[in-house]
Amino acid sequence: MDGETGKWYALDANKNPRLTFKEDPTAPVSPPGVLVAKFPRGWAAGRGPVNWGGWDSRGRIEGQKSKLYFSLWIKIDGSDYENQQTGTKMGFFASALPLNKGAGTQIFPLLANSSGHQSIQRAFKVEARQETGPKPQGGFNRNLKQNVDQAALMTCGEWHQWEIVLELNTLGSANGVIKWWIDGRQVMEHRDVTYVFGKNTNGFWNWKWNPTWGGTKGERTRDDYILIDHVYMSGVPYDGPKVAGNRRPWDPPEGQ
Repeated sequence: MDGETGKWYALDANKNPRLTFKEDPTAPVSPPGVLVAKFPRGWAAGRGPVNWGGWDSRGRIEGQKSKLYFSLWIKIDGSDYENQQTGTKMGFFASALPLNKGAGTQIFPLLANSSGHQSIQRAFKVEARQETGPKPQGGFNRNLKQNVDQAALMTCGEWHQWEIVLELNTLGSANGVIKWWIDGRQVMEHRDVTYVFGKNTNGFWNWKWNPTWGGTKGERTRDDYILIDHVYMSGVPYDGPKVAGNRRPWDPPEGQ
């Protein structure tokens, strides 16, 4: 980020055995080496088989962002994929909550499962789900569905590019943004998103590739593999929350 390679991290190989490298000459941007996440047979719902991620090299405080552009290339290996009944969480963006509160407020891409039960499918719609912490502190959950192109564009066996734009809301207003493209086709645009709320005002401060197989029920009956390549992020530095009705000295004039 910010013209740098950023700072990337992963659990060591002994604790991260299902994260491997593989040569795939069909990778469209930087072949042949790609990252592989294995979802093994017998894997229980609600768990992520691998852990890897990165952020601005200035760290999770000075490197926070108010706007974020994210791109990666992703491939569901094989002709189909066994999805958990609610879907598969495809990595996580953190914001808002204090940095010592676990993963913070999360919004994550999701391979959606509209069937309502564990099933093997060849193509998927996507969603973005928010999990914003405990309800007594103002937290809530929300699913943001495809509302532009509503086709199931995430087909198995081929590479796809995801591009996602996130923009923080004004504190006290639900005017945050998420926009999502798959292979250049926009599938989602929501402009009523709440990221920062109450005293939880950190900007975007982390991304991790910890793809989690659904929610709380079920067990995988087979091995599946998801490949990723060429992850890129850039963003606008965050100078603190904009409050509804109050302009900060560095804010542009209204309407810009």
